[in-house]
Amino acid sequence: MKNKIIYIICAIMIFVSIYEITNTYGLFESQKDLVADNTVAKWNIYINDYSLNTTETFIIDNFTFEESNTVADNKIAPGITGWFDIIIDPKDTQVSVRYDITFDFTSLPNNITIESIEETSGQQIIKTGPNTYSNYITLANINDGITNNIRVYIKWDNDEANNESDTVIGLTEDNVIQIPVSITVSQYLNEVIEPYTEPTSEEE
Repeated sequence: MKNKIIYIICAIMIFVSIYEITNTYGLFESQKDLVADNTVAKWNIYINDYSLNTTETFIIDNFTFEESNTVADNKIAPGITGWFDIIIDPKDTQVSVRYDITFDFTSLPNNITIESIEETSGQQIIKTGPNTYSNYITLANINDGITNNIRVYIKWDNDEANNESDTVIGLTEDNVIQIPVSITVSQYLNEVIEPYTEPTSEEE
């Protein structure tokens, strides 16, 4: 009888020990998950006020043109320069951000040229491909609310040899300039952004 009672007591103690170990492990697991969730950095990138996750391709067809006494407002003509902006705003993102912007200029008429591509808010921009431009925004700059504004200048070349084609473009109703743009954003991990080297005539 005494041995039976001892066996029962031992079984109860073993059950209680297993329950406590299981409960403690479950608590540890739930706390571990909670900590992991709290360490996920925010990632909120906006391009011209539109939210962007990693990569997006869109069409630029809205330009600002310089004023001219001989050309209607917001219209382009031979000799006129225009531009469009791409504003990259990381908002409350909690990691440094790299962006790579690739332009597709293949659909531009021959008399429309790219004058320059600049970063207008004082930040640098690096040409990393034939039509790709890259940069990064540090976490310190993000915390200071700094955005990057990339401005692309275009110009309708005033070439007397192109008068005939210029007239055709000017007479085409609702004629618009469209430039496809692809933007990729990623976490910047202090990698070196290598500038693009133009191929020499021998390499081409």
